[in-house]
Amino acid sequence: MSSNAGGWELTRALRISFVFVLVCVLLALVGTWAFGAMVRSAVKRLPPAWEQKFGDKELAELQKKFDFSEDTNQLAALRAATEPLLRVVSEPGTRYTFHILQVPVPNAFALPGGHVIVTSGMLQMVGSQEELLGVIAHELAHVTLKHAFRHMISTAGPVLICRVFMGAGNLDLLGKGSGLLVYQSFSQEYEMEADNQGWDYLVAANINPTGMINVFRSLDMFHGGDVDVIPRAFSSHPTMRKRIVNLDARWRKLPKKSGFLVLTNALPVPIEEDGQKNFKLRRSRR
Repeated sequence: MSSNAGGWELTRALRISFVFVLVCVLLALVGTWAFGAMVRSAVKRLPPAWEQKFGDKELAELQKKFDFSEDTNQLAALRAATEPLLRVVSEPGTRYTFHILQVPVPNAFALPGGHVIVTSGMLQMVGSQEELLGVIAHELAHVTLKHAFRHMISTAGPVLICRVFMGAGNLDLLGKGSGLLVYQSFSQEYEMEADNQGWDYLVAANINPTGMINVFRSLDMFHGGDVDVIPRAFSSHPTMRKRIVNLDARWRKLPKKSGFLVLTNALPVPIEEDGQKNFKLRRSRR
């Protein structure tokens, strides 16, 4: 009888422990979902005018530290190459402006307010207009999904979220953390979300989305070693292959495999003459 009683007590204790752990896990999941919903809701309350001001400030800080191209013809060519994509990326009150950052590392990122930065290294690496638009679609998705602000608010925690809802000093509080914005990599969740949204932009614009897959493969090869880079909003390269697998699966499921726009815009390519960095135009390598 004593042995049976001990076994029953042990079973009862195990059941109670299991239920307790299960309840804790469920509460954690619900709390995470609720916190994420609050962050997304808080971000929607940020006025577009402040986003523009925020992006202008970030760009000014970058311009103090790095060299940007001032060749208006090449900047116009870059924008012209992106027009087919911009037609489907809707952001009320946002007019996208393009900048070429003169560094050899292939990279691209977009700031709130419509500033799109592409490095000279990226322009050298891409082999087609579709690849360039694959990169830019991903970065524009980061902006339209407001990943930067979601990251900043979620990092600050519930206090900042409450202040955003109350509308009391929320913008000043956000601005305090802005200096590290473009120097931090987004999470795997944000990168995958931007991949999927960018892919949808490409499909909606009738642009062959495999350009995104191809440029991701090139980036994966480039970042296979140790590389010191400048601001990398396009980072999270340890998971690049996982992201390529995700996009390959989306391509297989896509009903349409042909009939995409034929893109023929010339792309600006950096060259160096007499120690000066200049640009020339070239057609896509097909």
